[in-house]
Amino acid sequence: MVKRITVIFLISLLLIYPLNNLLNTSAKSNNENYILRGFSYGFYKIINNRKATCTSITSQGEETTIFCKSDYEISKTVTSLSYLYILVNSEEYNTIFTILRNGSVDTSYIPENNIIPSSFTANDDYIFFISNDESYTISIKRNTLETTTSFFSEKVKKLFCYNEKVYAITASSLYRLDNPNIPIKCDIPSFNDLEPVFYDNIFIDANGKVYSFSFDNGFKYIKTLNYKKVFILNDIYYGVSENHINKLSENSSITSRYSFSENIDDIAVNGNKIALLSSENVKLITEKDFKPIENSSTESSNPISKPSFDGFTDYENDDNYIIVPQGTTIAILKKHINSAKNSSLIFYDNKKRKISSGNLGTGFSLEYYENSFLKYKYTIIVMGDITGEGSVNTYDKRRLTDYLLGKLELTSAQKYAANLDANNLIDSIDLLLLNRLILQ
Repeated sequence: MVKRITVIFLISLLLIYPLNNLLNTSAKSNNENYILRGFSYGFYKIINNRKATCTSITSQGEETTIFCKSDYEISKTVTSLSYLYILVNSEEYNTIFTILRNGSVDTSYIPENNIIPSSFTANDDYIFFISNDESYTISIKRNTLETTTSFFSEKVKKLFCYNEKVYAITASSLYRLDNPNIPIKCDIPSFNDLEPVFYDNIFIDANGKVYSFSFDNGFKYIKTLNYKKVFILNDIYYGVSENHINKLSENSSITSRYSFSENIDDIAVNGNKIALLSSENVKLITEKDFKPIENSSTESSNPISKPSFDGFTDYENDDNYIIVPQGTTIAILKKHINSAKNSSLIFYDNKKRKISSGNLGTGFSLEYYENSFLKYKYTIIVMGDITGEGSVNTYDKRRLTDYLLGKLELTSAQKYAANLDANNLIDSIDLLLLNRLILQ
């Protein structure tokens, strides 16, 4: 099969604004429970179950509820040097609350006509957000909407703030708000649903890909670490796998490990503390809590090799896709995978539910474990299957038509499946090719 070059499209959020040369400000969404870096080496815990709650956690582990609303939902949080901003949604309106370092609620802003921000960022002076392709600026001190204008020729996906400069990301470029007419051509990370982080000038996306970031050149890809969550503490990489945190050497082998009693839902770092979120509870640990791995020298000298695939050749590209024909089942794909001893395979459908049988569709995923540790993750693609049903039919044609008309957005996996002529541009030619597939 001819190798394909995939354009990575942003589908989630960036973190913002560095503090103490460690972790940038945080931005989260998607109604999940999560934890983020706070002030004075503390943390914030966001819980969206039953009530929208924000809890302040000191570096000693003491918790104080600073925000709690019934029938509300915290959709995003952003931290600047002095404030925590919380975007809250309800059936009636949307509000951005400004919370000071001491936990008191200082101001809130309800956008005119109940505008819903699709992405927002902030520093100590302004809130910047995008809504319906318009860019808005709110003055924190005057609590007023100062400007409403479109800055860019391309549709802005996300905003973030780094070293007091505001950046905007489109599908293919990076822009600075202070120079919006000149795009910065650079590598564009993929964010998905996991929280991205900045450590000084290092950014790690939700796929474990590591990028450097500079004022003039934007993102530059460095390497990939095959963990669902990756963070940096004292210039050392750590990878999270289920209920373990692995301390990694320069060649990514495991040198020591912290084992937790439950699966780890989220991680944040501040100062020398690591905060683990599990089942809505937070535990703080440090490097001293890690234990050396037995036979770590053996593990380091025998690095894990990728599983090999007999018959499915696109798995090697940088985006870790496996291209399979429609009608491929889990059992069929397993027969084509030559895995190492003590390895296991776990499949998920496109709603992130674990599955063990049935047809594979676009957006399904495969996780490859060795000795109970996640080593590689692949996304399944069935060319032409945009709906993720595992077959190509008129529903896919309808979905692609709506996308071309601007009625809906596609995920990066769906865009890969729709790009049938492999030219990194989804257009009417792909629709024609899709129609031919349906008629075959």
